[in-house]
Amino acid sequence: MKSVQFKFIPFTRNIIETLWQDSAMNNSLLIFPTEAGKRLAIRELQNRWTFQHVQFLTMQELKDQLFVTPLPILKEEKRTLAFYASLSETDKDFFKINTYFQSIELAHNFFDLWQEFNEELVSQDMVLSMLAHNGVELLDWHIQAFNRLKTIKKNYKDFITARGFIDTIFTHTKSNLDVSSFASFQAIHFINQFYYTKLEREIIVALSAHDKEIYIYYQLPKELVNRETLAIQPFMVADLGQGRTEHIDIIECNDEFSMLRGLIQHVHTQKLRHVVHFSAKHHPYGRLLSPLHFNLGRSQNFTTTFLFQFFKHICVILEHLLYEPIQRKILVPVQQLLDAMLDATVSTCLLGEETNVRSSVLDYLYTLVDQDYKFIDLGGDLISRKNEKIYNLLCRLLSKIRLFMGIDSISSFIEKIDTKDGVKIEDLLSDQEKGATNIREVFYRTLADFYSIEKSGIITEWHSIFRNSRVAPQAHIAAGILRLFIDSLTSCSIRFYTAPAASPRVEFIDLQDTRNIFYKNVAVMNVVEKEIPHARQTPFLFTESQREALGLKTYEDTKLLEKYYFMRLVLTTPHVTLITQRNQLQNIEISSFVEEIKSFSPTSHIRVSQIADENYSGVYQYILKSQQDYYAPVDKIRHISFYTVPLQLKRDFLQGELNLSYYALANLLDNAFTFYIKNVIRLDERSKRVDADYSPMLIGTIVHQCLNFIWRDILEQHILPPVEIDFSTISEDFIKKAVDKTLQSHLFYYCSPHNHAQVYFQEILIPRIITGIRHFFLFLERIGLSRTLLEIYPERDDAARKNDYIAYLNLDNLNLTINIGGRADLRIELPDQSLYYIFDYKTGRYNREQLILYELYYYLLQGKATENQVFSFFYQVMQDEGKELRDFYQRKSKTEMFTEFEQTVREHIHALWEKGFALPEKKAGLDDMADVTRSDLYATKYLPLTRRLM
Repeated sequence: MKSVQFKFIPFTRNIIETLWQDSAMNNSLLIFPTEAGKRLAIRELQNRWTFQHVQFLTMQELKDQLFVTPLPILKEEKRTLAFYASLSETDKDFFKINTYFQSIELAHNFFDLWQEFNEELVSQDMVLSMLAHNGVELLDWHIQAFNRLKTIKKNYKDFITARGFIDTIFTHTKSNLDVSSFASFQAIHFINQFYYTKLEREIIVALSAHDKEIYIYYQLPKELVNRETLAIQPFMVADLGQGRTEHIDIIECNDEFSMLRGLIQHVHTQKLRHVVHFSAKHHPYGRLLSPLHFNLGRSQNFTTTFLFQFFKHICVILEHLLYEPIQRKILVPVQQLLDAMLDATVSTCLLGEETNVRSSVLDYLYTLVDQDYKFIDLGGDLISRKNEKIYNLLCRLLSKIRLFMGIDSISSFIEKIDTKDGVKIEDLLSDQEKGATNIREVFYRTLADFYSIEKSGIITEWHSIFRNSRVAPQAHIAAGILRLFIDSLTSCSIRFYTAPAASPRVEFIDLQDTRNIFYKNVAVMNVVEKEIPHARQTPFLFTESQREALGLKTYEDTKLLEKYYFMRLVLTTPHVTLITQRNQLQNIEISSFVEEIKSFSPTSHIRVSQIADENYSGVYQYILKSQQDYYAPVDKIRHISFYTVPLQLKRDFLQGELNLSYYALANLLDNAFTFYIKNVIRLDERSKRVDADYSPMLIGTIVHQCLNFIWRDILEQHILPPVEIDFSTISEDFIKKAVDKTLQSHLFYYCSPHNHAQVYFQEILIPRIITGIRHFFLFLERIGLSRTLLEIYPERDDAARKNDYIAYLNLDNLNLTINIGGRADLRIELPDQSLYYIFDYKTGRYNREQLILYELYYYLLQGKATENQVFSFFYQVMQDEGKELRDFYQRKSKTEMFTEFEQTVREHIHALWEKGFALPEKKAGLDDMADVTRSDLYATKYLPLTRRLM
C-alpha cells in the first residue's frame, strides 16, 4: 500500500507506550480493534495529554461514521420485526417458518451473511460464477436458498424504505464510503488489528488518497505480514521471536473442579490479578468465589430479577392458553399456574400479600395436580362454588390473566403498567433492588425503546406478526408482545451501587480484550481444544470450501486470529499460568496451542504440574465453612436412631387403633419411616409436575369410569337383584357408548392434554380399551358367571364404605388394634351365598397382598364366607388377562397365604414397637422421600457398617 507506513513492535515493548513515545499525536485519529484497547489508550493519554487534537475510535465506530445516511437505521428488534414482516408466504414455507420467533435465527444469519458480503466486497450477482470458476461444488438447494435470500433482501429493502428506514447492509458498502468527515485529521493510526476485511482495506486506501498519514501498527515480526493485502501468514510460536515471558506454569487437570482449585491456589501463591477466559457470573463454580478477592462485577443480568420473572410467568401462561372449540372455552394450564404461584413475588402481585391466601390457592392447585387435572377454564366453571374463598381467589387470579390477554398492541401493554388494575412495578422490586440498583432506570428505558417499535410505524398490524396455532387465538397478540418484551429485557443488566473495594481484586477478562494490553502475571483458564481454539461450527448456507472460494473468512482464519491473541498474551506477560484439562471419558484434550508452547519454548521457562481428582467434599466444606454446625456428627449417622422416628403410642395412635388401607399397608411394608410421614402425620409430598400426556393414572380412571357406566346401564335394565346376564352378548357398540359418555365427562375434559396425543389416544388407546373391556366380560363368562343369577356390586355402590374399617388384629401387649379397609372395583355374589367374587381392574402394576386384604375385609373377618368360597382376581384390561389370587401362591393353600400375611403384618407392627419408624434394610425401599429420610447417608454410612459387623 502506497503512502502507508508500517510499524512493527516487538513483544518486549508495550505497544500503547510505544505509540506515545514514537509518534507525534496532534491532529491524530487512533483506531483500535476493541473497546477495551481504546479505553486503555485513553487512560494512558490522560497522563500525557498536552492539549493535542486526538480522537479515539474502534474500527466499528469508524465505519459507522464513514457510511452516513439521511434515513434512520433499523437495529435490534425493529430490524428482525421488519425482516419477518417483509417475508412472503412463499419465503416462510421455503424456510419452514410459522411464527415470528421462529424467524429470528434466520434473520440473524441473513444480516450476518450480507454484512460479510459487504465487508469482503463480494458481489451477490457474481457468487455462482465465482464458485463455478473455482471448481467448488454447488448443490441445487444452495442455489435455491441463495436466490431466495436475494429475493428476500430486495423485498426487505423495499419494505423498510417505504416506511422511511434503511439498514446497514445497504449503507455499509464501498460505493457509499465518504471520508470527508475526517478532513481535520492529519494522521490516522491503526493499532494492532490482526485481520482486515477488504472493505477496511479500501477505507485505508481512501483515507491515504486524501493526503492522510496512515500508520499501521503490528505487534508481529514484519516477515509475517503482506503489506499489500495486510494478510498474516500462518505461524508457529517459534516464528514470533522473543517476548517478556520469564515463567510459564502449565497445570493439567482432570475436570473443571480441579481447574478451579488450581486457579485458587495460584491466586494465593502467585498473587494473580488477572484471569482470562473464565466468566465467573456464568460458570456454576463461580459462585464459590468471594467478592472480597474476585471482582465478580457490579452488574447482574435482568433475568435474575423478580420483575423479569413476573412478566415471564405471565407470558408463559398466555403462551399455553388453549382454545377448545367444541365447548368454546379458553383453557388455562394448571402446570403454568402452579409454577407462577410457587414464585412468591408473582403470587403477591396477582393475589395480594396475605400468606394464607397464597397457601389456599396452592393447596387447591396441588389437589388438581393430584387428581391429574391439566387445565381449568378461564371462565372459572371448574372451580367449585362450595368454597367461596377459593372461588373468589381463583377468579381474581383468572381476571388478571384476562387483563393481560386483552393486550392487542404495545400501547395497550404499556397502559397496564403502574395503573390501579394493572401491574405496579414498585411491588415487584426487592428492597435491595429499590435501594441499591438502577433497575427502575433500566426497566423504563427498555420500556420506552419498546414503545418506539410501534411508534416508528414499522409494524401497524400485530395480528400478522404473532400467529401461533398452538396458542388460543384470543391470546396470540398478547403472548407475542409479552414474549417480545421479555426478549428485549434478556440482554439488559442492572448495576449495583457498591462501595469501592478495600484492596485490589482478581479481574476476569475475555481473551479478545487482552489485545494491546500488558500484564505482569495472568492465568488463562480452560485452555482445551474446542475452547481455545473454539470448536469448528457449521457455517450458514456456504461450506468452508465455498466460503474460501468467495473470499469470506473461514474457520482457519478465525483459528489463526485466536492463536495470535493467545500467543501474544503469553509472550507479553512475564508470568503466565495456563490451566488446562485432559479427560478421555468426556473427549476433552489439552489445547494444541499449549502443546505447541511446550514443544517450542525453552524448557527452563516451563513447569508442568498435574492436579488429580480433588476431594470435592473437603474443598466444599472448606470454601463453604460457616459459623453454624450443619453437619451431623459422625457417631450419630452411624447409629440407627438417626434414621428412626421413635414410636409413641399415645401420640401416634390416639384411639389405640391403626387403620390400614391397602396403600397404607404397602407403605408400611416398604418403608416405615415414610409410612410415619405419609400415613401417621399425613405430610405426603406434593407433586409439582403435571403429566403433559395421557398419564397412566388418567387411563386407569377412564377404564374404571367406563366399567362403572356399563354396570349402571346393565343393572338399570333389571328392576331388582338378583340379575341374570349373558355376558357374551355385551357388544363393543354397547361398550363404546359407555366410553363416549366417559370421554364427554367433566373429569376427562379437564384432564385431557388437548394436544397431538389425542389422535393416538382416539385411534390406538380407545379401541384397545374397548377390546379389553369386551374381553373382561368374556372372562366373566369363562369362569361361569354368565346366565346365572347374581348379585352385582360395582365400585360406586361401595362409595359410602370408603372410610369404613373393621378390626383385623388385636395386639394386647401393645394395646393396639389393627383395622383394615378398602374398596374393590367389583364384587359379585351368588344369591344362595355359596360363592363370592372380587375383581380389581388394572391398567398397570399390582400386588397380590391387595386381594388378600379385600377377601379379609369383605368376607372372611366378618364370617360371611370361608376361604374356599371366595375368589379374587386382578384383571389387566390392556392385556386381556385375569389372574386369581391362587395363581400367585401355587404351592400354598389359602390358609397358608392368610397366615403368612398376618405374620408379616404382626412382624412389622412389632418392629415399630421395638425399633420405631425406621428405614428398611433393603435398598429397594429407600428411594421414597430420600431427601427427608437422608437415605443417602443411611446407605453409605450405616448399612455398610452393620454388614461388616454381621
